[in-house]
Amino acid sequence: MPLDSKFLKNGYLPIFSEGENEYFYKLEQIISTVVDIDLAYIASYNYGTAIKKKKLLRVIAESAPFKPNISALSNKLDISCDRILEYPEVRNLRETFLLSQFLNAGYEVHEPQHGDFLVKGITIEVGGKN
Repeated sequence: MPLDSKFLKNGYLPIFSEGENEYFYKLEQIISTVVDIDLAYIASYNYGTAIKKKKLLRVIAESAPFKPNISALSNKLDISCDRILEYPEVRNLRETFLLSQFLNAGYEVHEPQHGDFLVKGITIEVGGKN
């Protein structure tokens, strides 16, 4: 398997180096911790919201390659279509991933007038038409 495919399948978390057999179990534990505990600091976040987020993650994971049917997700998870659109937005995922990489590499990241990030004087637009 090429390295980029392995990265996209398994990610870059250090837990992968602890053993391939343990990776998915440990990843599931990390996701549960984030959804149950870390996200609890968001206003109006509650136990019901955590359950729905886990269901959404499960549906997405089981539907690869995923092209979301917002109405079906809304019915399946009992969440409004508008709320669903806030959760799986691909652009958000790309921006979050890129931001985490910049921060992990030690770069200062600022918000520019136009675009998504300003890093070392360079404006970066993630997934925009230009």
